[in-house]
Amino acid sequence: HRLPATRQTLLFSATLPKSLVEFAKAGLQNPKLVRLDAETKISADLKMAFFSVRQAEKEACLLVLLRDVIGVPFGSPSSEADEAVDRKGKSKAKAKHTDHAAAPHQTLIFAATKHHVEYLTNLLTAAGYAVSHIYGSLDQVARTQQMDAFRKGRTSILVVTDVAARGIDIPVLENVINYDFPQ
Repeated sequence: HRLPATRQTLLFSATLPKSLVEFAKAGLQNPKLVRLDAETKISADLKMAFFSVRQAEKEACLLVLLRDVIGVPFGSPSSEADEAVDRKGKSKAKAKHTDHAAAPHQTLIFAATKHHVEYLTNLLTAAGYAVSHIYGSLDQVARTQQMDAFRKGRTSILVVTDVAARGIDIPVLENVINYDFPQ
C-alpha cells in the first residue's frame, strides 16, 4: 500500500510456466511479456533414448552406456591444459581455451541426491573413468575446481544433482544422462 499508484513492476524468471504467466498478469495493469527463449527448445539434431531397467541393473546399464554407446575413454585424458612449467613458475606453452569445445565423449550425469552423486563418482572412478562431481553442499572452491577439470578435459564425466546444476554453463555438451528422474 505504500508504493505509488503509478509505478513499474518487473518480474524476471529463467523458467516461467504458462500457469504462472496468467497468475502474474492478474495483479498487473497492461502487462508485457518479453521472452528470450522459444516455446520449444528441443533441437532437431537431438537424439534421445529411454532405457527401462531394473533397479539392480542401473549401474551396469550406465557402465555399458558410457563404454559401448558413448565411448568414454578410461583414465584421465592427456590434456594440453596440464602444461609444463619452467623453474620460474611460468608456463612454457600458450594456454589453450577448451571451454567451448567439448569432446564427443564428455558426459553430464544427473543424480537424485548428494549421496547418489558420491556413489556414482566412486563407482565410475573405480571403473577407471576420470570423473568430476558437483552437488549443493560442495563449497565454491571445490565446485570451481571440479567444473574446471571437466571443462578443460581432464575429466570426461561430470556427475551432478539437478539443483547443483542450476547456473552451470557448459556451452557445448554432447551427452546428458538422467540416471535418476528429476523431481
